[in-house]
Amino acid sequence: MKDLQDEFINIQDHQITFLNESISHMWIPITIVAGFIAVIFGYVTYLNQKADKKIKQAEEILERTDKKIMDLEDKISKADKILIEGQNIVSLSQDRIAELARSHTDMEIFTIRLDFNQKVDSRLTEVKNELDETKWLLDLFENNDDKVIGFKAEYLVLGTAFLLLSKDIQTISMNDEIVPQEQLNRTLKLKE
Repeated sequence: MKDLQDEFINIQDHQITFLNESISHMWIPITIVAGFIAVIFGYVTYLNQKADKKIKQAEEILERTDKKIMDLEDKISKADKILIEGQNIVSLSQDRIAELARSHTDMEIFTIRLDFNQKVDSRLTEVKNELDETKWLLDLFENNDDKVIGFKAEYLVLGTAFLLLSKDIQTISMNDEIVPQEQLNRTLKLKE
């Protein structure tokens, strides 16, 4: 009976060993397949990330391209407007030239007005620049010194006079008149 038991135990051990070996042999292909799947999954993930980067780059390029197209369309629209304005100006200029050609006297008056208005405009520009520079210098002084306050008050008076005179001259210039000598003298006094 003991032999039978030993034999039975021996058979059981043999069966257990066989099963263990079978199980361990089954894990080898499963491990290989799992490793292969992991490698494939890793490669697919890598390719997916690469594709995402490419898609992102393509979207950025598309956005930049769309922006450039919109900029170009805007520039074309502006160019068309400029062209239309240019054609209008050319048409008006041709009409104006025809009018000026009719009368030599009108041409001389126009030349005198233009020269005179440019001189006045030049003077006004100089005065404005000097007033701006004076304001900048006065703004540097933040104290309540009587001289500084006096200078600031004088600046305000001169600035107001300049604005009124400039407005008067613009009105006269827009009405195609010659600036009266009195206003010209006031402009020259502002310069001093």
